[in-house]
Amino acid sequence: MGTMKAAEISAQLIAHGRDSATPVAVISRGTRDDQQTITGTLQQLEHLAKDAPMPALLVVGEVVQLHQQLAWFQQYIIRRRV
Repeated sequence: MGTMKAAEISAQLIAHGRDSATPVAVISRGTRDDQQTITGTLQQLEHLAKDAPMPALLVVGEVVQLHQQLAWFQQYIIRRRV
């Protein structure tokens, strides 16, 4: 649902004082082997979320800058069909 309301969410956050350059991430299919993470700014959130596969999670704030450090699990993903 967050991705469908990304335009409203970003507009409200900016209207209530968040800097439009605040880092954001859209995490699609989290915890799955086909997880995708798209990063950008709050100003770009509507565009980033529009093309993201569902389900997706929105993350807003400086923590997004830790994305590469927290992506350690990707090296352990084994793609295998059973």
